[in-house]
Amino acid sequence: MSLRANNTVITGYAARLPGAGTVDAFWTLLDDGLCSVSEIRPDRFDTRGFHHPRPGTSGRSFTFAAGQIDDVWGFDAGFFGISPREAVQIDPQQRL
Repeated sequence: MSLRANNTVITGYAARLPGAGTVDAFWTLLDDGLCSVSEIRPDRFDTRGFHHPRPGTSGRSFTFAAGQIDDVWGFDAGFFGISPREAVQIDPQQRL
């Protein structure tokens, strides 16, 4: 695909988005009118210590809905000059 606007050419693009590992999958998600927000998966963090049934309780949450991308652990820290020790301390979605 190639687009031209104001002498700028876009020759390709890529994305990893919640519920869609590719751009085509994202457009299908939009086309089908699907929502990719889900509950935070247990491999991200244990939500039990943060739950409170009453909204507005300081330091707690009553919902754990999030748009999550797949394979947040598949990050090549060395490629970006980030030490393994630092990489595990960075939020997975921020690393990507």
